[in-house]
Amino acid sequence: MLFKLLSAPVTGLVKIVKVVAEEAERIHYDPKTILNEYEILKKRYQKGEIDKEEFHQRKELLTARITKNQNDR
Repeated sequence: MLFKLLSAPVTGLVKIVKVVAEEAERIHYDPKTILNEYEILKKRYQKGEIDKEEFHQRKELLTARITKNQNDR
C-alpha cells in the first residue's frame, strides 16, 4: 500500500508520457500532416530556399512516412 502511494506520481507521469508519445506518433504519420509538410517543402523549393537534392531527400522521408502509415493499416 505504501509503495503504491509513493510510486503514484511516477506511475502517473509514465502514463502521461506514453499518451503524449502516442499522440505525437499519430500526428507524425497522419496523411494530412504529411501532405501539408509536402506542400510547404514544395513551396520552399520553388522559392529557392532549398536545393533540388534537399527537396528530393525530404520528399523521400515523407514518402517513407506515408508508406509506413499505409502498411500499418
